[in-house]
Amino acid sequence: MTIDFHEYRKLKQYLLDKGYKEIHLHDVCGGEYFSIDDPDDETCAAIEKYFEKKGKPVNFSANRTEFTIGD
Repeated sequence: MTIDFHEYRKLKQYLLDKGYKEIHLHDVCGGEYFSIDDPDDETCAAIEKYFEKKGKPVNFSANRTEFTIGD
Protein backbone atom coordinates (compact mmCIF):
# COMPACT_ATOMS: atom_id res chain seq x y z
CA MET A 1 0.00 0.00 0.00
CA THR A 2 1.25 3.48 -0.78
CA ILE A 3 0.43 6.84 0.75
CA ASP A 4 0.45 10.14 -1.07
CA PHE A 5 3.23 12.67 -0.59
CA HIS A 6 0.95 15.02 1.36
CA GLU A 7 0.26 12.26 3.91
CA TYR A 8 3.99 11.53 4.17
CA ARG A 9 4.75 15.21 4.86
CA LYS A 10 2.04 15.31 7.55
CA LEU A 11 3.49 12.24 9.27
CA LYS A 12 7.06 13.51 9.01
CA GLN A 13 6.13 16.91 10.49
CA TYR A 14 4.02 15.30 13.24
CA LEU A 15 6.98 13.16 14.32
CA LEU A 16 9.42 16.07 14.25
CA ASP A 17 7.04 18.36 16.17
CA LYS A 18 6.71 15.71 18.90
CA GLY A 19 10.48 15.20 19.13
CA TYR A 20 10.55 11.75 17.52
CA LYS A 21 13.13 10.48 15.03
CA GLU A 22 13.14 11.57 11.39
CA ILE A 23 11.71 9.32 8.68
CA HIS A 24 12.45 9.14 4.96
CA LEU A 25 10.32 7.97 2.02
CA HIS A 26 11.87 5.62 -0.54
CA ASP A 27 9.88 5.19 -3.74
CA VAL A 28 11.04 2.08 -5.58
CA CYS A 29 9.72 0.07 -8.47
CA GLY A 30 6.80 -1.96 -7.15
CA GLY A 31 6.07 0.13 -4.07
CA GLU A 32 7.47 2.32 -1.36
CA TYR A 33 9.06 1.95 2.02
CA PHE A 34 10.17 4.26 4.79
CA SER A 35 13.33 4.39 6.85
CA ILE A 36 13.87 5.79 10.33
CA ASP A 37 17.03 7.54 11.54
CA ASP A 38 18.18 5.70 14.68
CA PRO A 39 14.78 4.13 15.51
CA ASP A 40 13.53 3.88 19.07
CA ASP A 41 10.43 2.35 20.69
CA GLU A 42 8.69 5.71 21.09
CA THR A 43 9.02 6.66 17.42
CA CYS A 44 7.85 3.24 16.24
CA ALA A 45 4.86 3.37 18.60
CA ALA A 46 3.95 6.88 17.35
CA ILE A 47 4.05 5.66 13.73
CA GLU A 48 1.84 2.68 14.57
CA LYS A 49 -0.63 4.90 16.41
CA TYR A 50 -0.74 7.42 13.55
CA PHE A 51 -1.67 4.76 11.00
CA GLU A 52 -3.90 2.80 13.38
CA LYS A 53 -6.24 5.81 13.42
CA LYS A 54 -6.43 5.49 9.63
CA GLY A 55 -7.02 1.72 9.70
CA LYS A 56 -3.65 0.98 8.07
CA PRO A 57 -1.26 -1.60 9.56
CA VAL A 58 2.47 -0.88 9.79
CA ASN A 59 5.05 -3.56 9.04
CA PHE A 60 8.51 -2.97 10.54
CA SER A 61 11.71 -4.72 9.50
CA ALA A 62 13.38 -6.92 12.13
CA ASN A 63 15.73 -4.12 13.21
CA ARG A 64 12.95 -1.51 12.91
CA THR A 65 14.98 0.77 10.63
CA GLU A 66 12.48 0.34 7.79
CA PHE A 67 8.72 -0.03 7.51
CA THR A 68 5.91 -0.34 5.02
CA ILE A 69 2.21 0.48 5.26
CA GLY A 70 -0.43 -2.17 4.63
CA ASP A 71 -0.42 -5.92 4.22
